[in-house]
Amino acid sequence: MSNIVLVHGTYAGGFMWKEVAARLREKGHRVWTPTLTGVGERRHLNGPSVGLQTHVQDIENVLFHEDIQDAVVLGFSYGGMVLAGLGEEAADRVRSVILLDAALPNDGESIHDVYSHVGGDTLPPEVLDLHALDTKPEGAPDLAVPEWLSDNPRMAPMPVNCHWDKVTRGPVFTEAKGYYVLCTQWSMNEQCADRAAALGWEVWPLDAPHGAMDSDPDGVAELIDRAAQESAAAE
Repeated sequence: MSNIVLVHGTYAGGFMWKEVAARLREKGHRVWTPTLTGVGERRHLNGPSVGLQTHVQDIENVLFHEDIQDAVVLGFSYGGMVLAGLGEEAADRVRSVILLDAALPNDGESIHDVYSHVGGDTLPPEVLDLHALDTKPEGAPDLAVPEWLSDNPRMAPMPVNCHWDKVTRGPVFTEAKGYYVLCTQWSMNEQCADRAAALGWEVWPLDAPHGAMDSDPDGVAELIDRAAQESAAAE
């Protein structure tokens, strides 16, 4: 049994882990699925002060106030940025980190920086337009829910600061056992997988599109369970 914290990606909320979390709990794990400030059921808290550091603090607070120890923390997509920023006190509570087709930033990078190399064959137009800019335009609106997600009423516009805020990378990526799950039906994160390998992490392919928690919850849960067991055995 492991303590597992699942951090969602852009536009979403803790609800996105419903099927994966159910499978992990069936395997005996304790699972938390927090929602970041400004989206999901916390969308009413969005505002100009909400950004990446807000979301880092969200997860630090969950680890502290739930008194989670020896945790397996997973970040999906934008969630990788959040885990990168966790500070020393939070890192002391983390046994291993999993990035599920997620951003893996270098110190001082924003998610805009991480994906600046990605072309229009991968990114949706509304995100591609942002990547064409060097800095956040004055009065920039929040990131609208893209058309390919608009049929889900639970998705919410993403606080625009999250796209531009640069991370001060904490110790989780270098001190915890690391795993990177690369969804091979999506080409956006191959560079991030290479960065994970350079950190000495295990890189596992998953034959799935980016939203693997929806298309293959069994496969995602199996990989999380595998990583949890491996990292526990290594202690």
